[in-house]
Parts: sequence; structure tokens; C-alpha cells
Amino acid sequence: MQPSSPIICLSPLPFSSLPVHPSLDSTHAGTSTDNPRPHLPDFLQSVLLEAETTIMREIFPNDKDNGDNDNNDPKTKAKKGKLATTIRSSPPSTAKVHLSTSTRRLRRPRQINNSSSSPDKKNRGRSKRTKGKAAKEEEKEEDGDEEEEEEEFWVCRQSVHEDAPQTGTACWDEFVSGLRRNHVYNEMAYTPSLTGVARLLDWPIQDEIEGGWRGVHMEVNLITHTFNPSILISPRTFLSLSISADFDPTTRTTAAAAAVATSGFLTIQIPVGLADTESSAPTPLFETISAHAPKSTIFAAYTSVERVLLFSPVSVSPAPPPPQSISTPGVAAPAANNPPIMGHSHIEWTMATASSAGGMIPKRVQRSWRLGGVPRAVVADVGLFIGWVARERERVRERERGVQKQES
Repeated sequence: MQPSSPIICLSPLPFSSLPVHPSLDSTHAGTSTDNPRPHLPDFLQSVLLEAETTIMREIFPNDKDNGDNDNNDPKTKAKKGKLATTIRSSPPSTAKVHLSTSTRRLRRPRQINNSSSSPDKKNRGRSKRTKGKAAKEEEKEEDGDEEEEEEEFWVCRQSVHEDAPQTGTACWDEFVSGLRRNHVYNEMAYTPSLTGVARLLDWPIQDEIEGGWRGVHMEVNLITHTFNPSILISPRTFLSLSISADFDPTTRTTAAAAAVATSGFLTIQIPVGLADTESSAPTPLFETISAHAPKSTIFAAYTSVERVLLFSPVSVSPAPPPPQSISTPGVAAPAANNPPIMGHSHIEWTMATASSAGGMIPKRVQRSWRLGGVPRAVVADVGLFIGWVARERERVRERERGVQKQES
């Protein structure tokens, strides 16, 4: 089931659009025939399919440019951004990070001005022959016939890591433990600015969702970032719907057999609530949000899709994948600008994100590498994660050495 409008975007989902949950149903039962809540499996399938399509077809250029560039959805259009793909370092990770940008344009129905529905709407005393351009546009807006275009700036990165529990990289189990499980809480452990996480809602894990998704988990978290100097930069708080799932790439790929991915998972984050939180969230939930958000915070928006794939050892570079249908998206082979690690299994980590910091921070600052904007932060995350994994690995080894010493 694919929604008519994108879910994975910067426009926040209202709480009233989420699947049934005891904490939500106390106020919004979702049993109304006019606006029923979606069933959890259907909602998850829609988001997962959109995430796969978004990261592979619309946003990430390396996956998009595979011979099938048609975009059959008139609601969305993406193009490769002005910046060419650049290669960055992110120590202590030994993997190079390939960074690029995309601009995504979304067309949405223009919001109807409720004040225009007054009884005398049709008797404004203006002849159609004397109406100017502005008056005609106003009439279209009132009638709901006009669409407006929104633009999202997406930052994309991809890195290939040797599958090994050693300095500068991480093994598959470490990627799973760090990015698939407890994603947000682990992120707080290795991201200096992330200073607070509060879990607001948690749905039962779905063992399997139609399409081959397994162990699908969904939750809503309140996430707070603080910055220095705090007197100049207000905290930013995000209400984030997080979804993660495993999938079997061998059933979703048409890539060359020499470089077939053997395991994979997706992690998705979507903004929720924000401007309409007070009206769409039950009172107890709204009070929890208010209690955990700093008084001086600015509510911001963030959305992302992360895909992590494990590839078996290869001795030659894979051939480019043949064209793939959007209706049956597959898993592409590693990008040509990020070749496989010869003779070793390797992990491909792909991420695409869009954000809006809100407040008085100019967009050009948010989008600038030189000024420390989102592109620089996205690249830094690779090194922060690999560094945290190394510390966790050493902590486990010290604990094991301590146990062995006691037993001896």
C-alpha cells in the first residue's frame, strides 16, 4: 500500500495519523469512518517501501543513476544537487565518505483559507472580466484547485567498511548493535550535541511485514540537542518517529552475483507533531513532551533513511546492475565510486537526510560544509560511530579479561 503523498519528508505527521496505540486512543480512538487510524502493518509497509524507493530512486544519486531515471509520481521530483560528489575523511574511520546533495521538490495541495468559506464568497462584487491575476489566484486557492511546491535539501553519504572488529572499522554485528538496535539511545552515546532522549510511544515488534521485512519496530522519541555557546544557540528538540527493519537483500536484488548483499537493514526517522502537537496529541502525552523539552528550546524537523548492507567477499568489481522497476525496487551493488574491499566481506552504509533547524539560523549556514552545517555533521557521524564502537569493543574485552582473571 503506497500513500498518495510522501510520508518521509520534513512536513510532520500529526499524532492523529499514527496507528492505533493505547496512549493515543484515550483521546483519538481512530474508529471514525471519516478519519480512521491506519493499521500498523499497512502503515509500516507503506513507510518501508517509500524509504526503499526514496533512498534508491529519488534522493541518493548513486542509486538513482542506474538506468531507470523515470519518476512516475507527479507529487515528487528529485534532481542531483549543485554540489558534485566529494570524498571526505572521518577519522578514526578508515573508510572514505562519499558526500553529495540532492534537491527534492514536493507538490502539495495548497491549504484552503477557512475564512474564505463565508456565505458571500460568490458575491464579492467583482466581475470575472475585471479580475486581475492576483484575484484569480486567490479564487483558485479558495477553491482548493491550486498546488504549492515545497523544496527539500537532502544531504547524502555513502561509505564502505571492512567487516572486521578492528581499529578504524567495525564488524556486521557491531553495526547491527549500534545502528539497528536502540538507535537513538546509542546515538546519544556517541553524538556530543545529543543530550536528551525520552521515549514517548512504543509499538509491538512485527515479526514480518509483507514484502520481506522482519523484526519491524516503531517508536516515537523526543530528542534534544544542545550547543555551545548556549547563550547564543538555543537547544533544538525533535519529535521523531523511528522505524527499523531487517530484510533479505538476496530476495530484492538484481545485482551481479559476484557482489550480492547477504544481509541488510533500514532505519528511518520522520518528524511528528510539532506545530499541531497540542491539538493532535492527547493531554497526558502533550504534558510529557512539555516536561522533557527545555524551556528555551526550538522545535525543529529532521528526517532520514539509513540503509546498511553486508556484502560477501569479492575478488573483482561487480558489473553495474541492470535497470530496476520502481514498482519492484531492488538492492543495488556497491556504488562504483566506493569499490568493494578486495577479498573481504564489507559493509556499505548509505544515509540520506533532510532537516530544518528553525529559529534564526540561515539556510545557507545549515547547508554549508565550510560553515559547519549539515554536510559536515553527516560526515562526522561516521567517525563518531566508529570511534564509539571501538570504545565499546575495548570495554567488553576489559570485562572479559577481568572475568578470566577472577576464574584463574
